[in-house]
Parts: sequence; structure tokens; C-alpha cells
Amino acid sequence: MPLQPLADAPWPTLIITGTREGAPEAYRRYAGEPLLAAADFIADRIGAERLRVPGFYPHTEQPTLVNDALRDLWRRADAAA
Repeated sequence: MPLQPLADAPWPTLIITGTREGAPEAYRRYAGEPLLAAADFIADRIGAERLRVPGFYPHTEQPTLVNDALRDLWRRADAAA
């Protein structure tokens, strides 16, 4: 996947994931940990902020935290435009 266009984007970037607490052990090992590693790798490569939200499904378990982070991202994007 070409990441350079995202790295070159003129707007702020944010990658949000859960931390996978509460997920079944097999899921954490075979899917959760690889997904978190991929998110870290991509965030590093494109210069994105990284938000790790406690839980398995961040958008449903911690909607206020996720929505606040998105609102802040959109405010900063508007300010940079």
C-alpha cells in the first residue's frame, strides 16, 4: 500500500485503535496484536498521531473519547486549511 500520499497530505492524521483488553486471547494473539503493530507502523510512516483507546471496540466502548479525538482532529484540519 503506498503510504507516501498520506504522509504528504497537508492535513493532520490520526489512527485510532482499541488496546484489545477484553478481547478473547486467541483474537488478541492472532489478530489484535498484528493489527496494533500495523497501526503503529503506518502511524510512524505517515507521521500520524496514534490514539490507543482502552478496550476492544473503541468507537462503541469509549465513544466520547473517540468522538472528542475526532472533533479535535477536524478542528485542527480546519485551522490548517
